[in-house]
Amino acid sequence: MQTGVVQAGAHRSQGVTRIGSPNGRLWVIEAGTEQSDILLPTTIARLDRRLGLKSPWFSIDDEN
Repeated sequence: MQTGVVQAGAHRSQGVTRIGSPNGRLWVIEAGTEQSDILLPTTIARLDRRLGLKSPWFSIDDEN
């Protein structure tokens, strides 16, 4: 995981996080989510699908 800042318009910046899969082949850029934010189950499900993961946190894709 890498974090950084990008220019989001004139005189504005936005934090971004690059999250990679364990094999390093897949990655997503998450913009506007602070590291202190609580991730919603929909966000966890989206990241799991994009990265081919099954994270231990609650996801809307959980069968339970």
